[in-house]
Order: sequence, then structure tokens, then C-alpha cells
Amino acid sequence: MKKVFCIFGISIIFISLFIFVNIEKIFFQDIQEQNNLKTEKSDIVITKDGAPVLGSNILEDFSIMRNPIDSIIICMLENEKKYSISDNEFFWLCIYYFVNLYVDDSEFINIKYNKVEISKDKIEEYAQILFGNFNQLIDIPNKLSDFVEYNDENNTYIFKKNYERLSYTSIENVEKKHNKYIVIADLYIMGEENMIIDSKWHIEMIDNPYLNNFENSKYLYSILDVEKIEDIK
Repeated sequence: MKKVFCIFGISIIFISLFIFVNIEKIFFQDIQEQNNLKTEKSDIVITKDGAPVLGSNILEDFSIMRNPIDSIIICMLENEKKYSISDNEFFWLCIYYFVNLYVDDSEFINIKYNKVEISKDKIEEYAQILFGNFNQLIDIPNKLSDFVEYNDENNTYIFKKNYERLSYTSIENVEKKHNKYIVIADLYIMGEENMIIDSKWHIEMIDNPYLNNFENSKYLYSILDVEKIEDIK
């Protein structure tokens, strides 16, 4: 009988140790997962303009490129167009969205009612950011006369400024391949209560070859291509 109780007691001790070890393992595993989560959250970078840009390898030089990228993506979606510098309408619409969404008032020569006047040099600078293969400004299609017009007397462009949109583009990853930068970006739109991810995009960029032509430009890269990878619903 004593042997039975002894064996029973030893069994209880081993079972207790087994349970303790596994509880301890689960406990420390949970702590590790929380630490990993904290590490992932710490990779979120908030840019100077307040927009979240995910990815620990995203520098401020790249994060600001979300502005022209966002302008192009919105233009592609709202007008059902592909990225193309040879499409005059797409070319000027991209500049129109960029002017409306991301150009500071300090860059306008004149502001009157819902129109802004911008120098030709500035428009060329915007075009060189939006289109890496840019050579010269092209004719404005008659279809867009309500959105942009050329002022021959002042050598300026006048844009209608009345567009607003509650969305933003977040740069997720940047990888350099040869002389190009491969960028993955997510477009966020307003859901019922919060901003939600809408789609994922593939962008190709290069170092801005025209940078020396302009002083204090904050955009150090030029976009070569923008293409949707997938819708995220």
C-alpha cells in the first residue's frame, strides 16, 4: 500500500512539474509575441505632414513621394486610365490633381476665387516629378479647358482649384534594383468609420535627373511607372 501511495505521489509531482513548465513556456511565448508586436508597431513612421508610412526602411526622402504617387493613383482610378506620358489628357490631369492636393499656396503666383496661377517653370518641375521620361510640356486638350489653361501673356498656367479627396497613399516598401527604385504602396480610402486599405500598387522610380535645375526641391525622385497590383476588399 505504501508503494502505491509513493508511486501515486511521485506521479503527482511529475504531472505538476509538467503543467508548470508548459504554463511557463506559454507565458514567455506570449511575452515574446507582445514584444514582436511592439517591434512591428515601432516600424511605423509618421512623416512631417502627418501621414503614416509603414516600413522601417522608408526614409523621409522616399515617404514624401507618396504625394505625387497618390495624385497619379487617384487620376488613374477616377478617369479609368493607365499611366502614360503620351496621353495628353492623363498628363495634365495628373498635374491638376497634384496642384489641388499637394502644392503649397506659397508656390502660387496668384490666387483668385477658385483658381490659382503657377509659373511655367514650376509646372515643368511638377511634370518632371510625376513623369521620369518628361521632355517638355505638351498641349492641353480642349476637353480640359475648364481645369487648366495657359496664360500666354504671363507665361503661366491657371488651374481650377476645387478638388478635395479623403484618402491617402502609404509607401510600404522600397527596394533598389540597378538604377531604379521598386516601390510598393497601399491606397487608403474612407470607410464607414475609419480609413481602410483599398488597393496595393507597384511603382518604379529613379533619381530625379532634373534636380539640379530647381532650388530646394523636396522631391528627389521621378516616377517612371505606376500599376495596380490588386484590389483589397
